[in-house]
Amino acid sequence: MPDAYDFWAARITSRQAALIDEFWLRFGDIRSRIERHFRGYAPNVNPDAEIAGVLGGLSDDLACDFEVDTHGGLTLVISAELRHSRRPLARAALARGPEFPSWRFSDLRAPIADLSEAVQAIRRRSRADRIELSGIETRRGAHRMIDLGARGNGDGDFLGDQAGIVFSVLLGEEADQDWLGEVVSEPPSSSIRMRSLLRKKADDPTLWLELFRNEATAVIAELREERPERPYAEHRMRVEHMASFRLRPTPGDRARRRDALLYQSRDPKLVAARLAGARISGRRFSRFGEIPCGVKIRRGSPTLAEPEDIASLGMAVEHALMEAGVGGLTGRASGLEHSYLDIALQHLERGIDVLRDVLTEEGIVTPTWLIFDEAGLEDCYHPLMPQTQPTPMDEP
Repeated sequence: MPDAYDFWAARITSRQAALIDEFWLRFGDIRSRIERHFRGYAPNVNPDAEIAGVLGGLSDDLACDFEVDTHGGLTLVISAELRHSRRPLARAALARGPEFPSWRFSDLRAPIADLSEAVQAIRRRSRADRIELSGIETRRGAHRMIDLGARGNGDGDFLGDQAGIVFSVLLGEEADQDWLGEVVSEPPSSSIRMRSLLRKKADDPTLWLELFRNEATAVIAELREERPERPYAEHRMRVEHMASFRLRPTPGDRARRRDALLYQSRDPKLVAARLAGARISGRRFSRFGEIPCGVKIRRGSPTLAEPEDIASLGMAVEHALMEAGVGGLTGRASGLEHSYLDIALQHLERGIDVLRDVLTEEGIVTPTWLIFDEAGLEDCYHPLMPQTQPTPMDEP
């Protein structure tokens, strides 16, 4: 199902589209050499150097890697890694790519099951000769994420970076983007015996890698089960089930929801993550592919003259979304300059059509945007009403 990154991938600039098309044209020239290398016929070919040579203007935005399955099929991974604002560009690269026999393309590195292969991948991505870690502790962190405690005898910053790489290699890049929270390095042990044990585990990381993978997988499974059991499109928002947040906004701050005064939501965990500036993934908060986003409306329309008017508009929006089967309402807020409706959409394009219709029917004539919560899209604004500028900050 298309998500928010696909939505913005369809709206990349003409310059970005030209760079992508140029990349695929050059990839077609080197494809056969890479195939021959992975099939054992061209050992002197360096696939990483080959692909780096054709990335061109995309080299600062995207990373490429190769994966080979058990049947000899090849995957080219075109990844934004953890640079989330570039994920639409990676999706656009996939969407504009050609089809080649025996090849598939992805924007996410798959988890590596074989531990010996995983060790090599961790070393390669760490740009290190060895894994300095001797273990990683998993903890439930804030905002429904997993925090890691990295143990070892090396530099603390390097251990933390390598722990994040271990997580990504063993659980896959999708889990990395969705679930990984804070990574900290544990203080080194002063015990000679313990330091010797740590060195032994660092010398043979297979002693603890499988244990770590199992522990992290179990925590993710627990967090998945805690998500709502029904989509928002199936049940209405009720005042008695809502949490309230009273905020102290900075006058003149028009970004996102920062001018909100009173917030009411039936998804307080999502709101808490948003207010804390935490990275948000819809998959952490919904098991139904719902996209967390919001409607941001410049106050001044007669229908939004008072803060309580947003509740009436919210009821109309909720009814329309549920009637169309495209989403539901999760919260509302009134602010210094704007009013807000939080929504969860299962079908983004259809949801936008519904929103435009109901806003027009309700007499909203002031600038109005669809805003996004997904990581990297926080500053992306999609105008919903005519004559609305790209962002609130561009308004005179």
